[in-house]
Amino acid sequence: MPPDATEPPLPAAAVPADATTMGKLDADRICQRCLHQLHGATVYRDERLQILYTRCTECGTTAAVTEYPQSWKWLRRFSFVLAGVLTVVAFLILVGDVIANSVGSMEAAWETTAAHADALEEIGRQRDPNANWQMSDALRADTEAVAAAFANPLTLQRAAWNMAFMLIPLTIIGLICGVIWSCVLLHRRVWWAVLFQLIPLGLTLLFVAITMKSQGPWGSRSWTYRDFALVEQGWTWAWLAIGWLAVVRVAATLLARPIIHLFLWLVVPKRVRLAMRSVWSEESLPG
Repeated sequence: MPPDATEPPLPAAAVPADATTMGKLDADRICQRCLHQLHGATVYRDERLQILYTRCTECGTTAAVTEYPQSWKWLRRFSFVLAGVLTVVAFLILVGDVIANSVGSMEAAWETTAAHADALEEIGRQRDPNANWQMSDALRADTEAVAAAFANPLTLQRAAWNMAFMLIPLTIIGLICGVIWSCVLLHRRVWWAVLFQLIPLGLTLLFVAITMKSQGPWGSRSWTYRDFALVEQGWTWAWLAIGWLAVVRVAATLLARPIIHLFLWLVVPKRVRLAMRSVWSEESLPG
């Protein structure tokens, strides 16, 4: 509203000593005090604050040339929606991570213990030429024959080769998961990202244990050679697979940091890179 008619207008202030004249205001702007049109008014720059402003030629009220937009009520709602979407995406990444690690570890244990299962099946067929894929109770109770089949040097060598072959997909899974979490947790300290690997690895261990327990016979179902070998020898290879995944994931997390920084340095313009430094450089963030 316009000022009271009884109130004397403020005198136009002189140019401050610490201000620099920048030109004329080439825009429509109304004084917030007396509603006078400020178009054509002189624009000054405060040398201390580096702020552009002008003064009303009628009442002398200072008015900033550049103003921040007013707060929008939907901005807060949008921030909640964005935070929710990011949380869901991170949860889906975690679920996919645990599934990939669990399947990879179980597949490694399953393929490795196939050598033990074949050795047991050979002993079973020697005892009964008509023996099928089911393991007899007599053979399962013969602990010496079972131990001899598991300790056979040829069987152990074949199992070792099977495990070495399975380390290839396990390495790929560990590298992908480590790099993904290194990118997701780029705003955190590197040790925080490394410790976070305990969460998917712990869940992987839990699901592998549940799957391993479920391989035993339920009700009247008989043992198969593959199931018996997996339950008896699978834990050793499953532990080895999960341990290898842990080593690869930690290495990928540590190596991905400098590679990502180098990539950003190469492709992101310097001005943008400096503006986003608090995001991609963990040295600039508190622990």
